Amino acid sequence: MPPPTPPAPPAPPASPASTASVSCRYCGAQIPQGAVRCNACSQRQDWTKLCINCGGLLADTSRYCTACESHQDLNRQCVACGVFIPAHAKVCSKCGGVQALGGLMGISQVTLSLLIALLSILGTVVPILREAFTPDRSETRLQVVGIELEGKYQLVLLADNSGNLPSYLSEVRIQFSQAPNANRSFEFAGKQDDRLINPGKQKLFRISTDFSRSELQLIDPKKFERFLSGGSLSATVIGTGEGPIPVTVDPGLLKDYVSKRTTS
Repeated sequence: MPPPTPPAPPAPPASPASTASVSCRYCGAQIPQGAVRCNACSQRQDWTKLCINCGGLLADTSRYCTACESHQDLNRQCVACGVFIPAHAKVCSKCGGVQALGGLMGISQVTLSLLIALLSILGTVVPILREAFTPDRSETRLQVVGIELEGKYQLVLLADNSGNLPSYLSEVRIQFSQAPNANRSFEFAGKQDDRLINPGKQKLFRISTDFSRSELQLIDPKKFERFLSGGSLSATVIGTGEGPIPVTVDPGLLKDYVSKRTTS
């Protein structure tokens, strides 16, 4: 009877499988499969999105770059430094620039504070300067703008008060350098109360005066034409300062008025 077959020797233990490796997606170095970062270039293998501002690598879900401090979505550029900030941000998180005027201009918080302080000072100083250079007073100017015929010839006088206090038109006179005896004060049509000129307002007055025949007889006929053209008007206005003020009038218009009044 043949001898029994000896049992087969036990199989040697299986050697551990060698660790699988992959290439780094950025530098190509071999790294263990599943590695988060490459030991050669230090780049993370799960960051594949580029920052819109600096180009650095970010995670696919990243909304903020830690390198340049730029926001990645719902953004706009800071008008001061150019990094991307949230669309509705009032202040840049990197440079501190205030996105003034809806983002049309950028200024630093320090500059903004100085501007606010300056405006506050101007708000106090400007009224003082305005009062110093524009004191409370009336500023009345008078100009003859035409002739009207309503029963008798009248000059139409325009009064303009550009000051900040009212004035009162007390008297208007016509004077002749060649015939002082013919100087006259004008009469006002309407009531005396109507002579008040409020600040910032204009008012029309109608004025007239007469020249007697006896006075005209004293004037040399050869000088009569010079008499007609030699008149000037001045007015006394209460509220504008001391002394009479000149009345602007076209010489031809005044000559026409005097001619009509002396021949009527």
